[in-house]
Amino acid sequence: MSVHAGEEMFGRHGDIKPENILYFSEGPEAKNPRGVLKLADFGLGRFHGRDSKSGIRPSGIRSSPTYEPPECKLRRPVSRAYDIWSCGCVWLEFITWLLKGSAGIDDFADWRSNNAGPNEIDDDNFFTIPRESNSSSEATIRAGVIRWVEQLLQHERCSRLICDLLKLIMKDLLLIDADARVKASEFHQEMKHYHQKARENSNYMLKSAPLSPEDSNTMLLKILRHEQSGSQIIPIDPVRVDFSVSRNRDLSLKPKKNVTWPSDLANG
Repeated sequence: MSVHAGEEMFGRHGDIKPENILYFSEGPEAKNPRGVLKLADFGLGRFHGRDSKSGIRPSGIRSSPTYEPPECKLRRPVSRAYDIWSCGCVWLEFITWLLKGSAGIDDFADWRSNNAGPNEIDDDNFFTIPRESNSSSEATIRAGVIRWVEQLLQHERCSRLICDLLKLIMKDLLLIDADARVKASEFHQEMKHYHQKARENSNYMLKSAPLSPEDSNTMLLKILRHEQSGSQIIPIDPVRVDFSVSRNRDLSLKPKKNVTWPSDLANG
């Protein structure tokens, strides 16, 4: 695609998911000794000028249902904020893998679907639309996602960095209102800020600092108040969740080698 001189272009990937993020451990792509992650498969990508950078109708848009934002199901126009939602989903799964390993990814999918309420559609999306809703504009963050994040905040290996990332995901990325989601440039600046803090103080990244059940519950209530006014986040009770049924989902490709962070990657 050619871009005329002086024309500023804006892009939307449209299918951000784990399978489209490639890890290069060596070669010209891997300039960092620990390797590099690259976003691939721009087959669904769209580039457009400033006047048409938002307001695209969702009809005909193909994507991975697990990671698509609520505006697709609500038949609202989609914009670059589409990718921000998908990033939030992927980052949440990445943190899950970081703390719980590969099995945690499948557990998280089951947690989302098994925690669907009696009036919710039973799938593994990160949001839900009530079955009996008479409105095409109603959607909420899935209760299973909220409970899972609360569990991650309380995990024994949760550091201050992970806590900040989880807070960012829930406060700025996984928002039902697409216009309220953080812009890509702002997201980039936040990540640079976290990276700088980690470089200056390794304890920020590595030292365990899990939140108590009370603190994690309070933090999430504050973040989600504008999304679910007056709702109560139910404390996590793992006994209530049945992981015996494996569900079909987008994340179907299994790695040839299960790795843990950071030792296995450092050792190649």
